[in-house]
Amino acid sequence: MTSSSSSRKGKGKQPVANRIKVGDRVWFGAQSKGLGTVRFRGPTKFAKGEWFGVELDHKIGKNNGSVDGVSYFECRAGHGIFCREGRLQPVILRTQRISRQGSQGDSCDDSDIVAARGSDGGGGGGPR
Repeated sequence: MTSSSSSRKGKGKQPVANRIKVGDRVWFGAQSKGLGTVRFRGPTKFAKGEWFGVELDHKIGKNNGSVDGVSYFECRAGHGIFCREGRLQPVILRTQRISRQGSQGDSCDDSDIVAARGSDGGGGGGPR
């Protein structure tokens, strides 16, 4: 074993849980099928462990932020989803764009959004 390979040992990617917090924009799913905002992070009554509740931008979810009569966050029906951290990918927003004239704006649309890769898509526990 060379010194360069041994110096890399133990240097892994930062866990998603340390990067994603309530209010963050995220992609949901292994194929980044839904863009949304984290509205809940923590334990639930429907399953053990830490769960993330996401309000999706489009109606591709499974709930309104409630599961089995317990409300964890509020959103429109069909826009909420609960999943494990490994199913989420943080989003990087390009907050400033330069127009053709060279002036800067702070508007943003879907073309300004880039998923931060690095999640293996694992984490167990399907969406609820």
